[in-house]
Amino acid sequence: MDKQERNTYDHLPQPESASLSEITLNGLDEVEEQLLEGNHERPPQRRRIWQRWNIYIAVVLVASITAASGIAGFIVGTCTASTAIKTTTPSLQTTASHHDDSGHMHDAPKVIQIKDCGETPHDAKARGCVFDLMLQRWTPTECFDEEHMERFLAKYPRKWYFDIELEREMNDETVRKGEHQVSFTPSDYHKRHCSYTWELTSRALSEQRPLLDELISFEHTHHCNGIMLGPDWNETQLDDGRPKPTEVDPGYLRCASYNVWLHNMPE
Repeated sequence: MDKQERNTYDHLPQPESASLSEITLNGLDEVEEQLLEGNHERPPQRRRIWQRWNIYIAVVLVASITAASGIAGFIVGTCTASTAIKTTTPSLQTTASHHDDSGHMHDAPKVIQIKDCGETPHDAKARGCVFDLMLQRWTPTECFDEEHMERFLAKYPRKWYFDIELEREMNDETVRKGEHQVSFTPSDYHKRHCSYTWELTSRALSEQRPLLDELISFEHTHHCNGIMLGPDWNETQLDDGRPKPTEVDPGYLRCASYNVWLHNMPE
């Protein structure tokens, strides 16, 4: 290249150049200015890491709060349900529904404790007990099945007497008072009595009614088996053809729901 051309290139503008030291110093100056001005920010990579951790922490907090709320709700619901059960249990033990022959719904009484009729007709009446003719027993009203008694007596009429010869008959009003000390009746009463108690038991269970202690007593069941199966009891007539008499003493029964009898089973 000749001298003339070199002079021509010398007149062209030249790009600015800076040394490495100048670039480094300038960069540090800019960082220093940003720190002084409070505008310094984390590098992008570290900023992304912090953002991820913030998301993780938020998710964990939300999950923890949700779980705590669920547990609290379960505990409250369990306590509420338990309280409701305790509150409603007595009413379930107090009444039960059944249908009569006409198809109408009635509330059957339930007994949550054992009720008794005392030991005298006076005690029995004072406690609201009723005299059952076929049982010849004073029974608490909750266990008295008047419908069954009247229907049974209508189907199998029975006469009661003051004497063992079966000559002095008691009128119906006297017998129903239940104040007599003893009565006499033809000996077929035992079979009728046992069949009556078995039907009474079935009705009470099917209608969820309380039960008399005599109905679930093994001793009484064994007694009825002997009456039904024993040959001596099958004879209801004397040799001369007259009805064979039997003595019946009035008594006093207890009444309770089956669940109560489970823990206080009569003999």
